[in-house]
Amino acid sequence: MRIWIQKGGRALAAALAVAVLGASSPPAGADEVTDPAGVPAPAPAEEPAPAAASSPDTEPTLADLGVDDAVDQPPTLSQWALDTAVISTVTWGLTLGLNANIRNGVVNSSSEQWGDNLNHWPEWNDDSDAVTNYVAHPLVGAGWFLAYRSRGHGLVASSLGLMFQSFFLEYVIESPHNIPSAHDLVFTPLLGIPIGYGLDTASLYFLKKQDTNWRYLGYVFNPFHLLPSAKEHRWAVSLDPERKSFAISGRF
Repeated sequence: MRIWIQKGGRALAAALAVAVLGASSPPAGADEVTDPAGVPAPAPAEEPAPAAASSPDTEPTLADLGVDDAVDQPPTLSQWALDTAVISTVTWGLTLGLNANIRNGVVNSSSEQWGDNLNHWPEWNDDSDAVTNYVAHPLVGAGWFLAYRSRGHGLVASSLGLMFQSFFLEYVIESPHNIPSAHDLVFTPLLGIPIGYGLDTASLYFLKKQDTNWRYLGYVFNPFHLLPSAKEHRWAVSLDPERKSFAISGRF
């Protein structure tokens, strides 16, 4: 009898332990949600982790500044030709508007004189002073280079555009008044390309800075980036046809 009671007590203690452990752990499949038909419902999708905030010390990319991804595509040959036509037209207008000698020469010259000037080989000694030959013309060439670069053209395309504009200036705009200058044809691209490249490199460096004052310097080095059509533009034009209004917004 005593042995039977001891065995019975041990069996009772084991049964109580199993009951306690079973109550503390959920039954298999308890976390599955079923619909009335008994089909398990799909588990809820996990929410994506929030994107990590950019560090305040990280320089903004062009996408952060609101630049469309399309402008990062290299321009085509037709776009280069269109930009060349626009730059040539602006150059023609500015030259005639600002240079009275060339303007008077174009107005007073004849087709015969224009033809005679074009038939001459370019002259090396064009009677221009050193400031005009070594400062003014190279800076004009650098301006052409910056205009092409702001439109997204590469180093080679911008350099070719500069050389075309120099040829256009000597043989089309100034030829009714002057014989083309070999000195300008050589030194305008020879000095204008490195000057323009240095200015454009500095401009892009400062445009990617977070501080607004530094970005102002970017526009100083290449003002053509201020144009709405520039590759690195931060400007956006929104139209409202119903209200017949428009808004221009941008970020410096």
